[in-house]
Amino acid sequence: MVWDFMKRILISRLLVGLVACGWLACLSGCDQSSKQEPASTAEQDAAKVSDVPLRIWVISPVVDAERMRRQWLADSNQPVEIQQVSDEVLHGGELPACDVIIYPARHLGDAVRRGIVTRLPNNMLAEETSGASDETSADSGLLPVEQAQVRYAGEDYGLPLGCSLPILIASNAMNAGDQRLSWPEILDQLELETPAPREIDLNTIDMGALVDRFLAIVGTLSDRNPSYGLLFEMQTMQARLKESEFLRATNILQKLSLQAGGLQAVLGSHSSAWTWACQNEVPAVVIADPLLLNAEAKGLTSGQLLAVQSDVRIPGWNTGAGLIACLSSNCRQTSQAIRFIRWIREANTRASLAQTMPGIDPSIPPAGADQLSWLARQKLQNVLKNDTVPREPCLPAADAYRKALGESLIRILSGEQTAEESLAQAERDWNAITKASEFNQRNEYENSLGLAL
Repeated sequence: MVWDFMKRILISRLLVGLVACGWLACLSGCDQSSKQEPASTAEQDAAKVSDVPLRIWVISPVVDAERMRRQWLADSNQPVEIQQVSDEVLHGGELPACDVIIYPARHLGDAVRRGIVTRLPNNMLAEETSGASDETSADSGLLPVEQAQVRYAGEDYGLPLGCSLPILIASNAMNAGDQRLSWPEILDQLELETPAPREIDLNTIDMGALVDRFLAIVGTLSDRNPSYGLLFEMQTMQARLKESEFLRATNILQKLSLQAGGLQAVLGSHSSAWTWACQNEVPAVVIADPLLLNAEAKGLTSGQLLAVQSDVRIPGWNTGAGLIACLSSNCRQTSQAIRFIRWIREANTRASLAQTMPGIDPSIPPAGADQLSWLARQKLQNVLKNDTVPREPCLPAADAYRKALGESLIRILSGEQTAEESLAQAERDWNAITKASEFNQRNEYENSLGLAL
């Protein structure tokens, strides 16, 4: 009996052991089955596609929404809705009902401070910048001017689609040579009318282009370090519009307007000014931006590029008219929104959209390498590599500052006020805008210059 009892105990323990081993093996098998290989990138992207359309808002005078939609759907199954909106959405009280917002870079301060956009994932801009040393590659990454354009208060908020850098355009009748010319050497070649009061039709004015031209001239004259601001005194946040470089710039702008047909070239759009200079049969010079041209102006092959001889350190002026693509703070599909922002930055996408949308750098010649607009963009590549290019104003209320300056320039060009009188008024207007702002504009000015830590 003792033996039978001991045998039953041994059998029971053996059965318990077998059951325990089987249970552990089962658990082990469950653990192994749960550690599957991660899905491929294509599978992950496919999983993120939804029936809810990705909402894209675009602030631009021309938006080819259908071209953008078709090109996106050629690369993605994610439905998309593209809407052209006014820049008033950046100043209103409600957050935009979109996932991605595309707008001129000068509005970045307003967009950040009003909570309209959110910063990009930490590694996103670094990945774009990693290839920036390859100048000839269409996917060469971000250059210093492009990086600065999407950065505010030390944070990155988007990817740039183009940088606005106005340049001097001359008719073929100008004796430009291969050397840089000083402003007196340029102006001496022009036939100028006698200054006199002039009536200006306000309906024919492109205020943004007028201000762009003026700031581009200031950039050739100022000897201040642009890293610490050119438009305001850093410590007091008082405007500097009465300083000598601004007075000299108004004198040059006035002389350019005294060319035959020059007033409208100075007051008109970048496209009309570009066309006027390129097709002129007498010596003619104007300032225009190759990024902001219509299709007709982009296609011109006549005309020539001028470079101003200057001892100052400023190689150009980023007016902030180039577009940037940002994540909306109301984004409801983050993965697809980021994918869209990467996609619209790609060379092939920009080359297609730039044909009809100003503010986008085509990255490759849209029709031919002999177009003057493409030659201008190539010439500006060295400017894009320079980290001292100013991009002012980019703080909140940038449009209000620019509007007050534009109105001042109109008073000067019409003969209503002298340059001294009008710039003094503009300076008072700027200081009033600063004082009335809901934000601490001194801090915001530092943020816009990249000085905030």
